[in-house]
Amino acid sequence: MKYLILIILLTLSLNAKAEPVPEIADPKLGDIALATYIEGEIVIIYNPNYCNMLGPLICNFFLAHEYGHINLGHILMGTYAAQTDFDADCWAAKNAPILQVQAAYSHFLKKGFMGNWPHGTGDQRAQGLFKCAGF
Repeated sequence: MKYLILIILLTLSLNAKAEPVPEIADPKLGDIALATYIEGEIVIIYNPNYCNMLGPLICNFFLAHEYGHINLGHILMGTYAAQTDFDADCWAAKNAPILQVQAAYSHFLKKGFMGNWPHGTGDQRAQGLFKCAGF
């Protein structure tokens, strides 16, 4: 039940520009979230343990980041270079609620959890959010 409520809150918090996709909880995922294909369908897999540890604002930002990958076509291209992650951060900064963006900015400045993809340093990601969100 707790996860169902979290999924509903996460879905409601995303901007209407993001086409919803299934979001699947997987506590074994080694990252906070990942957009991928399962059986030919784009899905977002997220780690509920990391979401609980980081809190809903930061977790929602990371989900918005994954929606950025989807909406920017990164999943279709299969690209995961650092630039695509900065682009997904920028998409999230422009489309997620400002409180989520501010929480992520603070998180990155504190060198918080970054996942295990080439996301760049916390300072680089914070600078990108600052620029894209227009702080």
